[in-house]
Amino acid sequence: MGTLIKGINGHISGKVGNVVGSSWRGINYVKSLPKTSLKPKSEKQLAQQAKFALAVRFMHPVKDLLNIGFRQQHRPATGYNLAIKHTLTQAIIGQYPNYAIDYSKVQYSNGPLRRSEGVKLIGGTGCLVIIWHGDGFRFNSFGDDQVHILIYEPDTNTYLQGPEGVQRMQEAAIIAIPEQFKGKILHTFLFCVSWNGQVSDTAYAGETIIR
Repeated sequence: MGTLIKGINGHISGKVGNVVGSSWRGINYVKSLPKTSLKPKSEKQLAQQAKFALAVRFMHPVKDLLNIGFRQQHRPATGYNLAIKHTLTQAIIGQYPNYAIDYSKVQYSNGPLRRSEGVKLIGGTGCLVIIWHGDGFRFNSFGDDQVHILIYEPDTNTYLQGPEGVQRMQEAAIIAIPEQFKGKILHTFLFCVSWNGQVSDTAYAGETIIR
């Protein structure tokens, strides 16, 4: 793939002969059309495709949030692409074709802000309570850091978000769980964002079932 500097006729868009022109984030590219292969895929190729499909299915519903969680990382990669890369290399376990997500290794964010410690879940009647240590450290964690809470239900590949405006110093949050998710396994995560946009790594709170 080559980068095309805009000339007198502008950049190429779409298919022209055996090349395709496109633009991404203001950068123009040209690339050759892929050759059609009749050769059957190897087991290694099928395994990689299965891993990628699992990572995309898992992360795609929170694509926009990932651009917040990975905002401090290397550009021009998007937060979504960085999260997919981390999931593929760190958070998928098992052997093909029986892959699964290792929720303890999942990251929806990555940055220098101090990660929340002492994160625990308490399952209530119709609600979930998540607690954490709120003690601040003036150099890389602050009481007014915003806490982003994610709850994941794997059977339906559905995410729930915690309430807005929760701060690190509150040390707890209560999330009402809709009726259709009661009796199901729920995985909960949180990360923090400071007033100036610094982000923490994600903390996994564990799993619970709401009755």
